[in-house]
Amino acid sequence: LHDSLVFSYLSFSPIIEETAFFGSKFQFWIMAREPQATYEVERYVVADIDKPLVHPTHQKRYNSAEEVLGAKIIDVVQKRVIVDAMADASLLEGFEKIIQHNILSIPLWSVEKQQYICFLDRVDIMYHFLDILTDEEIRRGYSTFQEKFEHTKCEDVANVSKRNRFKPLEESASVRAAIGLICQWSVRRVPLIDGNGECCAVISQSRLASHFASNIVRFPFAATPISEFRLGFRDVFKVRKHDSARMAFQKMRDNASSAVAVVDDSDRLIDVLSVSDLKILGENMDKVHLITESVEEFVRLKSDRIPPVLVTPLDTVGHVSQLFLQDKIHRVYVVDSEQSRRPIGVIGLQDFLTLFLPKQQ
Repeated sequence: LHDSLVFSYLSFSPIIEETAFFGSKFQFWIMAREPQATYEVERYVVADIDKPLVHPTHQKRYNSAEEVLGAKIIDVVQKRVIVDAMADASLLEGFEKIIQHNILSIPLWSVEKQQYICFLDRVDIMYHFLDILTDEEIRRGYSTFQEKFEHTKCEDVANVSKRNRFKPLEESASVRAAIGLICQWSVRRVPLIDGNGECCAVISQSRLASHFASNIVRFPFAATPISEFRLGFRDVFKVRKHDSARMAFQKMRDNASSAVAVVDDSDRLIDVLSVSDLKILGENMDKVHLITESVEEFVRLKSDRIPPVLVTPLDTVGHVSQLFLQDKIHRVYVVDSEQSRRPIGVIGLQDFLTLFLPKQQ
């Protein structure tokens, strides 16, 4: 295993310092020792031993759970140019930016207050969309959408979903403070404010989950089955594959959910529809009529279609954590067995993050 997957991949002689098994998952750290150089640590995850090695993630290494929790939040998220919009810009402009940059939300800047005041999220747009348009208007296509929304401002729609309260943190705050804020207020993302009072970065639930997953061996419950925490065990919002996509998105709204499970007539999980799939409707909502299609037809249009990610009650927290390291994985469905694939729960990013709150420690 080491010869074929590690030594041939790296040009230096590595030392395998730690290994950890989580069910079928094998995780190990490789530390390169070079003269007069700081140790560089790379973490690799092998989902299945006979499959290619996943590209390494370069992250700071922590020696204890306390170090993981006490790290500065700005060290966990990379500073980058913030994609934003004016609060009084048209909703069409805000939606176009979200789709063009393939992101879930953008902060809105208020000229009057000279600061960011809220987030505009895909879910907010979807809720407004469902409230305003009738099926007949949708079938008439983009022109109707444009007529309805060209005079609507971004700030009028922001936080319609009640899930994106604008709760900033100073960039010097700790990871512990960030997860406390996220779990207390159920916010999906937190803006980080620098010394000048400007937004320098946005930390998402996904990025925080990746931070903890990368250091999961530092926590004593890594090898604990999720059934012991009843992690994600709850009723799953489901739609049938023949239901309309609009009805599926309406169900998300009614239940304050960002996704629904798609099941067949035997209740077997076959797909997932989420708010991020709104991009199927086009950058300018020019394919808005597609929302009247069946869920089965709608999900077939996804260019980046990812099969549902499944676990069983016997899988460990460590195993689940490694699944969240994969790109675009925001939820993991708990099924009664791999054979029947009947969903009995769903582990979202916030569910996972609650494990690291002090009361769980």
